Amino acid sequence: YAPLAYSVKPLRLGWRPFSEWTVVFPTLVTLVVAVNYVAIGSLSMLAFYSGVVFALFSVVWFLVSRYMDYEPDKKAGKITSAVYLIHENTFRHYFICVFLQIIEPFVLIQLI
Repeated sequence: YAPLAYSVKPLRLGWRPFSEWTVVFPTLVTLVVAVNYVAIGSLSMLAFYSGVVFALFSVVWFLVSRYMDYEPDKKAGKITSAVYLIHENTFRHYFICVFLQIIEPFVLIQLI
């Protein structure tokens, strides 16, 4: 699902905003849960929570890593999350992403 949904028409979610949430997040949570299931032979909530934490960190990294492609993506007609979110103040968006990275563990530890 992930590579096809991200890059092949008609979905081509990599060209649309918030593909981090529609492709990257569910793929990474599934990956962690599946590896845990293969390793121990059963499903666990700890694996699910670990997958969510891993996916949240990865979503923020994925978004920040796309900021450097802002100009080429915009010229190519891609409306990625970075193109959609950036107006004039890129620093503000980096700050928001870093802030999310810092508070995620404190919020998620409450779930566990």
